[in-house]
Amino acid sequence: AFEDKVHHESFEYRVVTSDASYRTVWAKIGSKHFDENGKVIRLTGTVQDITQRKQIEENRRVDDALMEQAFGKSPIGMLLINIQGRILRVNQSLSDMIGVSEEELLYKDWRRFAHPEDLYTDRQLMIDLLEGKINSYQFEKRMLHKDMHEVWVQLNVSLVNDESGSPLSIIV
Repeated sequence: AFEDKVHHESFEYRVVTSDASYRTVWAKIGSKHFDENGKVIRLTGTVQDITQRKQIEENRRVDDALMEQAFGKSPIGMLLINIQGRILRVNQSLSDMIGVSEEELLYKDWRRFAHPEDLYTDRQLMIDLLEGKINSYQFEKRMLHKDMHEVWVQLNVSLVNDESGSPLSIIV
């Protein structure tokens, strides 16, 4: 109830506008005015429309949930690595492919699971990617299963940049 909220310094609530649409507002109480029985009869303070911010937050939440589902439930093995080569995220399909759990893969260098004969090519392509010479690359390579047999994969790699265009992470 609104009456309960007046006991806080600030709070959010929804209002109905004259055109019957809803807006979310944030109110900050400056002072409270009471009647002779101690009941709040008037508030002074500020009210700010935060509808757009709340919609952006909700959109981000939905986008994050969709990305989590797309990454986690993909039948294609996927990795997210930092630009130093450490694994930040891995999905179950990749874990199953090489017989290594997500916990065993996280924060390890991805090259640990690459076949030694493919490392030079992979390293050179990664350097070209990070230097901006190429936007992405793909090639067939071997990964090593936990029991040390080779697993042939079609590797597709692309760079994720931050807002300023600097390399942030790599999707494999």
